[in-house]
Amino acid sequence: MAPAKILLFGGTGPTGLLTLQGALEAGCEVIAYARNPGRFPESIRNDSRVMIVHGSLTDKDQLSHAVSLKPTVVISLLGPAAHEMVSWLSRPSNWSSSMFSDFYRILIPLMKEHDVRRIYAMGTTSICHEKDLASFSRWFTISCMWLMAHGAWNEMQKIAEFFEKTDKEEVEWTVFRLGGLYNQKKGEPEGNVNVGVVGTGGDTGWVKREEIAKWLVAQVTSRSQEWKGEMPYLWTAERSKTD
Repeated sequence: MAPAKILLFGGTGPTGLLTLQGALEAGCEVIAYARNPGRFPESIRNDSRVMIVHGSLTDKDQLSHAVSLKPTVVISLLGPAAHEMVSWLSRPSNWSSSMFSDFYRILIPLMKEHDVRRIYAMGTTSICHEKDLASFSRWFTISCMWLMAHGAWNEMQKIAEFFEKTDKEEVEWTVFRLGGLYNQKKGEPEGNVNVGVVGTGGDTGWVKREEIAKWLVAQVTSRSQEWKGEMPYLWTAERSKTD
């Protein structure tokens, strides 16, 4: 089986860099699409297995170029950062922002055009799924987000609605949902992320960035179809009491 080639969006963020590095360690090639390529470490920029494509999320020509390079799979770790959610709160006019859902409306037709069929797109637990179980902590989190970062909440709903309307046989999509993110501590043993639905026993509402990256790389290298057309929730079973 030929090595996987990943088209990665959001690769300059903490989780993105871990995913990129994990993909390289697994023998993958990476097309890294970035608005600011200078944020990649020099070791990444100089790696022959990494092709960096510079462009914005609205640059259809550059996006088409990136997709035309025939990746095996697309991974998108795009989403509003904490400081962006605060800015949406302070500027009510931005509550209708659709930066990321608009990006998918450009990307998915390009994937169809270039016959690229697989995508993993990041979402949050503010996206509800019919298979989810009752969870007070998730209800509280969503309520706070709806009140204090309504633009970010609304954008997640748009992303979910868009993918739900996308034929999973034409584009094999998976929207993986995350709660709070944190870094694995030095010396802390590695683990495997839990994957399922919100409200499952042991659901902490938190997930290690390292475990997200490990799961994504494993999905890609195994050519997994397990979560095609699904919105799995990822979480770490237990957090350190000192976190």
